[in-house]
Amino acid sequence: KIAEDKKTIIYKPGIEQSYIYMGMPAIKIDSEWQPIYDVMMTIFDGGMSTRLFQTMREKLGLTYSTSTFTDTCRIANTFVIFSIVEPVNEDKAIQAIKDTFITLCNSITDEELVKAKNTLSYAFATANEGKNIIEYYINNLFYFNKEFDYEEELKKRMNVTKEQIFKLAKAMANKKFTICIVRPQKDI
Repeated sequence: KIAEDKKTIIYKPGIEQSYIYMGMPAIKIDSEWQPIYDVMMTIFDGGMSTRLFQTMREKLGLTYSTSTFTDTCRIANTFVIFSIVEPVNEDKAIQAIKDTFITLCNSITDEELVKAKNTLSYAFATANEGKNIIEYYINNLFYFNKEFDYEEELKKRMNVTKEQIFKLAKAMANKKFTICIVRPQKDI
């Protein structure tokens, strides 16, 4: 079960809702788990029909905006979940996010897996046509002293299985979130 490690509250004037940031260590950019991580994160938050959005917005009505991102570098990566909620819903939102992430440990439909792979395939195809592919090449040359093999990297993601995702999700679910909440400034 995911447990909180640290929780920081920052009060900011001029805002009306709370901004929740939940971060945990993610896999390294050169990890063999990177393709699995990419597919798992696409299932979790790869658009409006994915688990995080459906739970937070459609099912519970807690947020208008929720998303994830991974800050990557060779030394350490950080997986961050971001959500904007009413201040009274902070605890409920945090628990809903944790509960939704935990579902990746043992429940993925065939449809979700296929959709995630299709999404990644499209992302790779469009990256291959634009400036984003240059970032892949530069990162690979800079960090690993090798060229980015588009076809090989895509193939790795297309071969990801549910069992691999379950294993990675369980390993990540044992890590602790660090939480930062930016709340509206209280009237003095």
